[in-house]
Amino acid sequence: VLTCAACGARLWQHHSNARRYYACPGAKKGLCAMATQVPADRAEGALTAFLLDVLRGWPEWMRAVYRLTCDA
Repeated sequence: VLTCAACGARLWQHHSNARRYYACPGAKKGLCAMATQVPADRAEGALTAFLLDVLRGWPEWMRAVYRLTCDA
């Protein structure tokens, strides 16, 4: 889901000791200039918040479809 803004590659999760982060795989190979590392906890929290906002913003007809699907 997380992609590099410079080249469009999917970000890979890395870790250094206890620190987890996402980074562009092309940066290490010299294929992309984006050398920024995104803290994993912060990125995952933001993604979760975004998805919850999307789900909370469902129109009423989508909620009805969801309820009917669950009932079925």
